Amino acid sequence: MKEGDVDRAFEIKNTMVARGIKLNLVTYNAIVHGLCKAGEMERAVNLINEMIEIGIKPEIQTYNYLIEAYSKEGTMDKVSEVLVWMNERNLPPSAYTFSAIINELSRTGDLEKSNLLLENMSARGIAPSVAIYTTIVKGYVKEAKFEEAMAILDGMWEKGISPDVFCYNSVITGFSKLRRMEEARTCFVEMRKKGLIPNSYTFGGLINGYIEIGNMEFAESYFMEMLDQGIAPDLYNYTSIIDGLCKNGNLTEAFSIFNRMLEQNLLPNVHIYSVLITGLSKNGKLVEAMRIFSKFSDTGLVADVYTYTSLVSGFCKQGSMLEALGFMMKCPKRVYIQIS
Repeated sequence: MKEGDVDRAFEIKNTMVARGIKLNLVTYNAIVHGLCKAGEMERAVNLINEMIEIGIKPEIQTYNYLIEAYSKEGTMDKVSEVLVWMNERNLPPSAYTFSAIINELSRTGDLEKSNLLLENMSARGIAPSVAIYTTIVKGYVKEAKFEEAMAILDGMWEKGISPDVFCYNSVITGFSKLRRMEEARTCFVEMRKKGLIPNSYTFGGLINGYIEIGNMEFAESYFMEMLDQGIAPDLYNYTSIIDGLCKNGNLTEAFSIFNRMLEQNLLPNVHIYSVLITGLSKNGKLVEAMRIFSKFSDTGLVADVYTYTSLVSGFCKQGSMLEALGFMMKCPKRVYIQIS
């Protein structure tokens, strides 16, 4: 809710009160929620106090809106304050309450407190959702604490809670970003054994990871496996594999995959055109690079500095200095172009 919408909501509320229309819990909750989303926390608290004064008892969700907003702001002292208010009114924290706090603690790396809250949930008889576990797993992955992340996954299975593909994606992608591909692959195999179906994000992490370590054989293998399983690659997947193939000098295969992408009605963006042009330029295929550049320009997309740099560099290597100068002058931001 925007600031203007909040003010309008208050106008309507005041008009209703002036006309003798009694507001109920649902109405107050809606306004409190809007205030919290707009970051108007003082007004939200004042409104809850107003509710109490006129005899409308806030419910757990009323306070949850405050907790979620304060958690996102990172003002955990305020979260503690709201929990005290809830306790004073004999309102126990719900799964939603715990989730909001755990999300923020995990995001900021306070995983010890996240786990304590997880244990607190279980002690109260509240079953943590898979989403809550995923948040903690992501927190451990972000801190590169993979043993702890895997321990969470193992613990979920032991408790009869089935991790979903998003849980495993977090770990696989984390391993891949650090180029720990054997561990990423092991996690992928385990996930499949558990009956979970990988998605384009799963394969994307593996493909990108293997490209980063220069293993195009495995990268292409996972890309083809994704296609064989009927999983449609997204633009990120296509860009990664095409970039890897271009850097490896396999332009024929890169364009074959590019054409497959076009058949899927996926529209190329600036990055993927830049990847193709750079690949062609570095391999001395300036005529083809210029053909792609012209097609690219006809779409209305604006080339970035990397595209211009690769073309200028290619012309310089061929000794075509006039063309190189021409492209340097065409670069829209007149940025510094480094010739390698």
